[in-house]
Amino acid sequence: MSEESVEQAEAPPKKDSFWKSLLFLALFAWVLRSLIVAPFSIPSGSMLPNMYIGDYLFVQKWPYGYSRYSFPFGFPSFDGRVFESIPKRGDIVIFRKPGAENEDWVKRVIGVPGDTVQVVGGSVLLNGKQLARTDNGMIEIPVSPNTPCRVVPGATQMVKPGADGPICLYPTYRESLPNGPTYLTIDQVQGGPRTTSAR
Repeated sequence: MSEESVEQAEAPPKKDSFWKSLLFLALFAWVLRSLIVAPFSIPSGSMLPNMYIGDYLFVQKWPYGYSRYSFPFGFPSFDGRVFESIPKRGDIVIFRKPGAENEDWVKRVIGVPGDTVQVVGGSVLLNGKQLARTDNGMIEIPVSPNTPCRVVPGATQMVKPGADGPICLYPTYRESLPNGPTYLTIDQVQGGPRTTSAR
């Protein structure tokens, strides 16, 4: 047998190698996306000035355990959560609310099970006490298709020209949670009339 024929006999079939590589990549992507990290896009301006509409980020999948919603296409499907843990105040979480399983919500946790959270006259109350809040001055946010300047009656915001287009000016406040985390908030409507509560 010639040396050339020996080499040909030992070479693995290219077709089998391609499908094995494709299967390995698909399995790796499923494990990575389901159990370790997942990409998300910020859908709203509720996290301004920390996150802008349209920002992309990667989030950890394991801190609060896994449910069927943790997996692409809901597979495997099962009830409840495994390796479950409770978020802490100050954590930023991504979730889907019942009835809107195709929409991602990005919010900061300020209340944990047993807490009462209220918004009274534009102020946030946790278990009946207003969150510590200090004036942090004005913040400039460039206007873009993803981040329009929301002109709301009663707001103290202003618009000014910038080198790359108009800029919104909003009053900001630093809120502090009882367990220590602090963060900036934008006040678009000072002393808003809405009063809500959740337990």
